Amino acid sequence: MSYESIVREELQDDLLAGFYADQCKAALKLAFQLMALIYPRQQIEMVQYNLQSTDASRRANAVEIIDNICDAETRHYMLPILEATNNQEAMHRGKQFFRLQHPTAHELLEKQLGHSDPWVIACALRAGMRRQWLRPEILSYALEHSSPVVRQIAVACAFDIEDEMARNTCEFLLRDPDPDVAQYTAFRFGEVA
Repeated sequence: MSYESIVREELQDDLLAGFYADQCKAALKLAFQLMALIYPRQQIEMVQYNLQSTDASRRANAVEIIDNICDAETRHYMLPILEATNNQEAMHRGKQFFRLQHPTAHELLEKQLGHSDPWVIACALRAGMRRQWLRPEILSYALEHSSPVVRQIAVACAFDIEDEMARNTCEFLLRDPDPDVAQYTAFRFGEVA
């Protein structure tokens, strides 16, 4: 099961699933860029373009080119992944070849809470809140995060989990330097901004 499908099915979060789909596309693009350093660039670019086609004969032609120009080791790893019919199958084959871990939905969520992109952290917070997986230390971390987006989502989570102590930990954000965070916090406390 791919990260995308774990997030989409178990966490029911399309935003994080989209993030993982984009990560899969970026990884494949990087693989082609690396291959273009070793093999004829034009052929590799043509393969990459044809693999995105909905035409089965164009995709088959792209796989045949890889089969013809690449050495045995590259073919061994790339062909099964390139012959996959969707991201989930490609990820499954990649995991088999490269012995990648099979994290649970909870582990994926924990990983994204430490991501460098505030948008990803905010999405993970909301998904964690919906699944009731937010621990107090995670909420505290998010409330003090450097990104206003993360702090504002953390306030929403603190109020949505209906925990008086969690709400009280948000009180300091009434004086947040970002006016949007302060105004949202005041709104959630029922104060007129």
